[in-house]
Amino acid sequence: MRKIIVLLGLFLFIVSNSFSQSTPYLDLVKKLLSNKDITFNQLFDSLASKDYYVSTKPLKSEEFALISKLVDQRFASTKNDSTLNLIAVFKLRSYLMTHESGKAILVAQEYYDNVKKTGNYQSIINALRLFTYIYSEVGMIKEVINYSREIYAMQLENAKNKSDTILADGDYAWPLSQGFFIRDTVAMDSALVLLQNVINYCRKNPAKSSIMGVADKYKIYLMTLARQKRHKDIIQVGMANLTMIDNCNFLYVYSRLGTAYANLNNHDSAFYFFNKPEIYTDVPRNTTTLHPTKKRYIEFYEFRDLVKAHLIFKEYKEAVALCEMATISTYKIKNPEYFNLALELTAESYLKAGMFEKAAQAYAQVKRTSDSLNIASQAILNETIQTSTQIQIKATEDAARLDKENSELQRKQEKLKSNLIITSISIVAILAIVFFAVLFDRFRTTRKQKKLIEEQAETLAIEKHRSDELLLNILPSEVAEELKLKGSAEAKLVDDVTVLFTDFKGFTELSEKLSPKELLAEINICFSEFDHIMQKYGIEKIKTIGDSYMAAGGIPVPNKTHAFDVVSAALEIQKFMFNHKQERQNLGLPFFDIRIGIHTGPVVAGIVGVKKFAYDIWGDTVNTASRMESSGESGQINISGNTYQLVKDKFDCSYRGKIMAKNKGEIDMYFVNKC
Repeated sequence: MRKIIVLLGLFLFIVSNSFSQSTPYLDLVKKLLSNKDITFNQLFDSLASKDYYVSTKPLKSEEFALISKLVDQRFASTKNDSTLNLIAVFKLRSYLMTHESGKAILVAQEYYDNVKKTGNYQSIINALRLFTYIYSEVGMIKEVINYSREIYAMQLENAKNKSDTILADGDYAWPLSQGFFIRDTVAMDSALVLLQNVINYCRKNPAKSSIMGVADKYKIYLMTLARQKRHKDIIQVGMANLTMIDNCNFLYVYSRLGTAYANLNNHDSAFYFFNKPEIYTDVPRNTTTLHPTKKRYIEFYEFRDLVKAHLIFKEYKEAVALCEMATISTYKIKNPEYFNLALELTAESYLKAGMFEKAAQAYAQVKRTSDSLNIASQAILNETIQTSTQIQIKATEDAARLDKENSELQRKQEKLKSNLIITSISIVAILAIVFFAVLFDRFRTTRKQKKLIEEQAETLAIEKHRSDELLLNILPSEVAEELKLKGSAEAKLVDDVTVLFTDFKGFTELSEKLSPKELLAEINICFSEFDHIMQKYGIEKIKTIGDSYMAAGGIPVPNKTHAFDVVSAALEIQKFMFNHKQERQNLGLPFFDIRIGIHTGPVVAGIVGVKKFAYDIWGDTVNTASRMESSGESGQINISGNTYQLVKDKFDCSYRGKIMAKNKGEIDMYFVNKC
């Protein structure tokens, strides 16, 4: 099993990474695969012994297709499931390179159907993992988690009374931790529990650590805690398990600890770990950049965490210097995807440093670079069309088969006609009856084919309408139309926008009193009502972050009433939450108290990201609005001086004085009095 995984990893690395100008590794693969005398184990040993990490030039799709063809020719006749799995991986990976995810799914489904007939446990597990790989590539995290849960259920069934096996085969933990991207907290909590079991088991049984891959699971454990912003838990787990650091990537652990301390505003402890010499290397790679003061190389993920730490402590000069080294200098990150993520950090650093023109340029470059990459969100939007294409291909093949059958029928008819010359009149009559019966059957078949084509056209139209509805549900209509017309949407600087944040007081305590299902239902009731209120006042909902709700007035189409609209909506939210609280109190049920914060100022708005389209806003205005919410009081609407100047003639407000806001200093704040 280990050999199969490593070999698959080597082949996938050929596709996902880059090569030197002479592509020596590609030439090696071609030579090995074209050798008819080489065995599967010899092929594995030859590939595994080579240094495949030195590369700058990616394989082209036609080169990849050539390798796939050679693998198919070399191993198609074998009955070894590992080689059949390898062939399936090559085929579906080639389709993903050309954004034909529908065809990739068909390859995985064909392989799954074949191995399911055998009933072989490991073969079925391998087939299900192909689905998790495809859906992970196109960013469909919900499907990744569903297939991972199915894999884990099979593992539990297969490993009854074998605790070692259950713990050792914990590959499901990584996909479950991806619940972060679809706010599936149950999946993330499950991953933490299962990973903790693995780590505890290995601490008691050190000899099992390497076999069970505890190093990787330790990293996933810390990553999942980070995604849940459980910074104190990261420090507790990381420090408690430093004795295991020889068995894992110490570079990642130190960076996680530094980031956790930074988020807790502990500067000295944060940079104690960021300055560990083990984090840096003297070897340049396409995922590294040169640190401007240490003059040593740093990997992308440590670079990312270090920049974010500088931004937390308002060390904008250091953040900008590190970002410019990664994106502008000769030491810039060469991996396209990581380079684009570094561009996003650069834009954020410029923005927070007050370098607005450079920030706008950086965000524009992010958008241009994203368009040139294999964006998974594009594959998601095209998924229905691609799958429909497969239906059309099948329909075409069926039509060709019918044409062949009709041609054969015509040949038989010609033969019958030649026999009419020497047959009797009665035979001629019988053949005539047969002839007209055949014609009628052909006519009926043609009508069925025409009806089938019309139904397929109608199905395609419905699927296109659904795709358009999905796009409008994700993005504002103006941005969606621009995206469909131009194929892109430019980020814009909007001078005057009113931003609203809400947060439920005591959410953590209440979550301990309710079941996950009850908690989700209560949040859904509140956020659904908030959505209706935002729609009523023409306010753009931006996103929800846990129990926080974010919206903005005056975008994407600027207007002069955004401050009045947002405060009016906030008053309706306040009234709704008060009435809802009374209802739950009367029933003896737990309830939410809400804080609302509002601030007005400039923002950068647009579509960014590399995984899926998402309309968002950035800038100091967003941070200040968040501080308005956290500096407010339960049941109150707290607005800044900027917003007050715009609405003071229309709403009754009470001056609170200059209030200290975290990382913002003293700010004039007002409570909007209830109507």
